[in-house]
Amino acid sequence: LEAGPVASSTLVQWGSGKHKGSAKNPGVISDVFGRVGGPDRYPNVETTSMVNIASGNVVGDNLWLWRADHTAAGTTTPAQNPCQTGMNITGDDVTMYGLAVEHTLQDLTLWTGEG
Repeated sequence: LEAGPVASSTLVQWGSGKHKGSAKNPGVISDVFGRVGGPDRYPNVETTSMVNIASGNVVGDNLWLWRADHTAAGTTTPAQNPCQTGMNITGDDVTMYGLAVEHTLQDLTLWTGEG
């Protein structure tokens, strides 16, 4: 997943907050690499958060969410490639394995769901 030239609130929105999910049949999100900035493909990119999980009973595995702290030309400033939060979890009974979040401007992961 890559942030593009149009600003967005998130790169992935999983659920609306109204679905509790099922413990017997959980949702799965796996093998995701998300980035905001990096190879200078788009000079001005931004998103508020990379991944929002607003559904219950979700399992995540192998997610790497990266806000560029450098480009091919060198280091970046906080004004470049802004992203406040890498992952925002509001759903209940969410489990993450192998989650890496780097260089966001506020919280790397904001987890307010229960369980």
